[in-house]
Amino acid sequence: MSDLPNVPTRPQPLSEAEIIDWLDYVCEPLFRRREEIVPVLLAMAQHHPTVSDETTAGAVAENLRIAGRLADTADDDRQYGRVAVKRPFLEGGRTVDAWFRRFRAPLESAMVPLSEALTDYMRRKAAEERKRAQEEAERAAMFSKEQEEARRRAEGKAADLSRVEGDYGAVASLRTTWDYEVEDIRLVPSEFLMIDAARVREYLRFTRDPRTRKPTSTIPGIRWVERQSVGVR
Repeated sequence: MSDLPNVPTRPQPLSEAEIIDWLDYVCEPLFRRREEIVPVLLAMAQHHPTVSDETTAGAVAENLRIAGRLADTADDDRQYGRVAVKRPFLEGGRTVDAWFRRFRAPLESAMVPLSEALTDYMRRKAAEERKRAQEEAERAAMFSKEQEEARRRAEGKAADLSRVEGDYGAVASLRTTWDYEVEDIRLVPSEFLMIDAARVREYLRFTRDPRTRKPTSTIPGIRWVERQSVGVR
């Protein structure tokens, strides 16, 4: 088939081994620099398990900055950074995903009106079957066995009461699932509520003092907490 005219060549996905070999090759400068830095860091940690003077603190900070910059280089958009190296693979995957989304769109669009019409029919069918079974249960009140059977049919699942079969094996029935809608947020127990952390941090970012970086506004029920960690530039 590949000899036929205008037939595109099938792309060959790379194996895991091929990808690793390629990364080992293209990112070799990162490896060489890491092999220089790691022994220095380990030796410094061994000789200075605690920092007790300004000179040592400065030396530790310098080495952390060097290591941090290499870690950032491995993630940035340079020639051998993760973002740059990964881009062709991501773009290939996005192209495949987009192709299948385009393929599905006309099918799903054409299915909507028929699906809605069939769903409406099956709801009516289930309601009619349930009503019929309830009437039979009432008529069979004096015969306990028949009444029990009618009652079971009246309380049957919507999937059973609505089932429709096509001539070639298709079976359609109503699927019942449960979800939720918020009726009154004030009545919802606190354990079911969740703070929108992203919005809180965004609020903090835009309301803090530009000089001291301290927050200048409050949110009821939330306390601003100062956390400290080492930052090396």
